[in-house]
Amino acid sequence: MDEVSWLPESELDPEMFREVIGHFMSGVTVITARAEGRDYGMTASAVTSLSLDPPMILACLNNRSPTQEAITRSGAFGVNVLAEGQHDLAKQFARAGEDKFAGVAIRRGAAGVPLLSDALAVLECRVGTDVTGGTHRVFFAHVAQATARHGAPLAYFRGSFGRIELDSNARALQLVREHVITRRVPLDTPIEVAALVDELELPAQHVYQALLTLTAEGLVSRHGEDELVVTPVDRHTAAEAMRARIGIELAAAELAVGSLTAEQLIELRERGEATKGMVVGGRFVDIRAYIEADSGFHEYLVALAGSDSLVEAYRRLSIPALMARLFAHSDRANEELVRDHSALVDAYEAGSIDQARIAIRAHGEHAQAANDAAIVAGGGRI
Repeated sequence: MDEVSWLPESELDPEMFREVIGHFMSGVTVITARAEGRDYGMTASAVTSLSLDPPMILACLNNRSPTQEAITRSGAFGVNVLAEGQHDLAKQFARAGEDKFAGVAIRRGAAGVPLLSDALAVLECRVGTDVTGGTHRVFFAHVAQATARHGAPLAYFRGSFGRIELDSNARALQLVREHVITRRVPLDTPIEVAALVDELELPAQHVYQALLTLTAEGLVSRHGEDELVVTPVDRHTAAEAMRARIGIELAAAELAVGSLTAEQLIELRERGEATKGMVVGGRFVDIRAYIEADSGFHEYLVALAGSDSLVEAYRRLSIPALMARLFAHSDRANEELVRDHSALVDAYEAGSIDQARIAIRAHGEHAQAANDAAIVAGGGRI
């Protein structure tokens, strides 16, 4: 090859290179491995697809990292793509000298590699070949398995974590829907679009489009020709949302019951038990903590069906925001809500679709009873 004579002879300063290359936005992953009975993991952004046929990726890891050494010894690793909001997880695996998996839900891949249960996407890889490039080892790996869920990825740009906007309209719809459901606009008060644009920091056209969608969904109503108001949540509205959730979970159960792995069942059990002790004496102990745990259980239940469409349909119901709106006026609840979670997990573990159907419907009835009580406490319109 002819010598490239126009390149400067002096080498680029490493700090200058770090500053410049930091302007390249990348996704964030956690690389995981297992060697000699021990789990390893590290945060990495130098990961990219390499080939479609066969499916291959390229991953670059520092030569001094224990995870790199584990991959070199075992020949297998996992790539866990993080979702927006998982900044803490990225920081946890970026730190050295501690149990990085503490408090992190995992499942095991085919090679025993720990895989993050809540990752946006997961790839199970086996090393084809590797080379050394400066301070890093470059792995050329074949992808044996790949799974993904709906969501947006975590991004890394100039030393900070952030969000990649994939669909501005979808993001606007999510924010406006949550704004409406949590009733930050008082009932019977016209929605001021300009104020909403400023508060949510969204383009006006996206806010208008979101409001039109919510009008079609019934969450927003027209008042006269020009005004839009928040549609009150009453027993009918809450019951419709609950019936929709029941329908989605019944469909998910048909696809998942009897076909789950032991790791998935363990994860489902842990999520179900996360609500234990949160309803005592007919009242929520901590309604925010309950909503978070309950939402984590139900979304994972739907996700086990392996259908992005079902997960998206469930998320569009905005059940957590609806619950926050309802139970701002009442903390009354029945302990059956918590027991229902255990009953539903029992059905999944038994592989009984009939038992799962009964548990899903019973839980829906108990949840609606709690919703009704909250609506009555709020005067019938919330």
